[in-house]
Parts: sequence; C-alpha cells; structure tokens
Amino acid sequence: MADRNAPLKAILIDSWFEKFACVICQIAVLDGSVAPGDAVTFLQTDRQYEVQKVGVLRPDKIPAARLYAGQVGYLLVGMKRVKEAKMGDTLCHTSEKSSVQPLPGFKPMQPMVFCGMYPESIDQLIELEAALDKLTLNDPSVTVEHEQSDAMGKGWRIGFLGRLHLEVFLQRLEEEFDTSVIVTSPSVPYKAIT
Repeated sequence: MADRNAPLKAILIDSWFEKFACVICQIAVLDGSVAPGDAVTFLQTDRQYEVQKVGVLRPDKIPAARLYAGQVGYLLVGMKRVKEAKMGDTLCHTSEKSSVQPLPGFKPMQPMVFCGMYPESIDQLIELEAALDKLTLNDPSVTVEHEQSDAMGKGWRIGFLGRLHLEVFLQRLEEEFDTSVIVTSPSVPYKAIT
C-alpha cells in the first residue's frame, strides 16, 4: 500500500531525451512524494540531482507542484544523457538515502549481439558519428565503443539486445539519417563450460 508520509521511494520506468531540454524521467512513486527543489539520489547509480520539474502525462506533460505515492509522472533533474537513467533504478531523497532500500530485481541491460560498424567512405565518418550519437540518445540499451581495424579503419563496436534490435537500428540509421554503413557479421559472446 502506498504511503504518502513514508520516505520517498520511486522506480524509474522510462526515460527519453527532449530537444532543447534534457532527459525526461518517467517514474512511479511508490511511497512519499517529490517536488521541485528536492535533492534526490538514484540508488543503483548513486547519482544525485536537484529536481527541476515534476508533472503527469495526459498524454502531454502537465506540470504539477508535487507527485505523491501512487502516481506515475515525469521528473526533470537536469540529466544530459539518457544513459545516466537506468530503467528499474530506485529514486529517493538524498537525505534519506541510508534508510531506503533499493527495490529488488534491478539489472542493467546487457547487450547480447555485437557487430563492427564502419562508414563506407572516410568522408562519412563525422556524419555517421553524429547519427550514432542521436540514435543512442533514446536507446540506452545500445553500447558504442570506438574500434580501429587495419582493414576497415576507424569504426565502432556496437552492442544490441538481439538480432532484431540490430536490424531495427540499422534501418533507422538508413531511413532517418540517409547513412549507409559497412557492418561486420554479428557475433554473440559466450563462455564454454567444460
């Protein structure tokens, strides 16, 4: 049962980046309440922020003075990257951090399929890098690491949740950014137990 008088405990259920703003966090408030000006901590990542705005989605953002236990709403805390917001993380007031237990079951997303991605020509390197940055803003499950290949040159090793995720990402890259890339054969890391 939700308790408005208990210490704040909320779970992060979604996040997205809005142009000319910052990361919008969608939260479910399980106990307590949260308002602009409150200092909050995300327990799993141990990041602290000051709440700038709160509100509800109906479907547009409707600002509110406070979110209470039992409500689902949005929260702006000045995050600049979606990767800072980990789905399933527990949120609490910074002053009550020691008394609030993280909700069980939080597991960071782990990519399962990896591939190398390279521009078709070196002239496309900057455009491809910008396109990757924009696509990964709203998809925190994609991991991107720089990679250098003797045969292909500068590129990236990119991790996805699965083969379908990879295919959707490549299709979006082509349709939204008109970018053609060279992709190595996807691989799945595994451990052989003998």
